[in-house]
Amino acid sequence: MWSANGIDELTVGLLMSVIGGGLLLIAPYFILVCALAVGLTLKKVKARLIFPRTGYVVFRPAPSRIWIFVAFQGLAAAMSVGTVYWRSGWPDLSRAWGPGFGFVFAVILLWGGVAYRLPHFLWLAGLSLLLGAVTFAARAKIDGVLWVMAGVGVAMALDGALRMKRFLRTHPVLEGQHG
Repeated sequence: MWSANGIDELTVGLLMSVIGGGLLLIAPYFILVCALAVGLTLKKVKARLIFPRTGYVVFRPAPSRIWIFVAFQGLAAAMSVGTVYWRSGWPDLSRAWGPGFGFVFAVILLWGGVAYRLPHFLWLAGLSLLLGAVTFAARAKIDGVLWVMAGVGVAMALDGALRMKRFLRTHPVLEGQHG
């Protein structure tokens, strides 16, 4: 089951935290370095910690799920481009960016929670909506997006770390599979 070992959730959560927090601290090069480091080390971490316990199996997702995933990514990309392009424009809508991204993250997490039977994603979706509402109330404007991203990322990373800890504790290395 996807997310049973926590590594993917931990990785996505860390990246969201670093992107949101890094942009709040105005450190875009740090974000790039972190993203590259995660990309380069994820495969090694999985090979060292996960595959010796589960074996190496990759299931092909259904085409309909691929299209839904691509549509969600396209929507997020369009909102990101819109955020950058219209950052100083539309001042009357600037307070809506945090709740807007909170809603998009909530929809994605809700879909993932229902489609993949991951009830903890439903809590993350609720947190995303809550953080979006808080950014609206705090008049965070465009920075609300980053606060939502960082907040959901931290929660996702913590949940992934706990799942990974439990996975490593309950799944011993398979004998004869790896030396």
